[in-house]
Amino acid sequence: MVVESEPRFISWKLPCSAPPLEIDSSYSWEFTFDCGDDRSVVVQGLILRIAASDSLISKLKSAETVIEKIDIYQENNLWHESVTEL
Repeated sequence: MVVESEPRFISWKLPCSAPPLEIDSSYSWEFTFDCGDDRSVVVQGLILRIAASDSLISKLKSAETVIEKIDIYQENNLWHESVTEL
């Protein structure tokens, strides 16, 4: 994947042939950016897939605005969903 030099979010999806991520399992990821001139930057992260509780689902259904949904996601440390909702 080639990334433009402009700051922006980067989106990447698993291939359709990849097995589904399991609930209550963690997955690590890593991107290496080649900055040229023999410089590179490595960014790492961890994803924990969790099942949505009935309470979370209920709160999200009752949210009337996007900001309310984002607040609910953030209260539950669901940062990917918060950014995606933005």
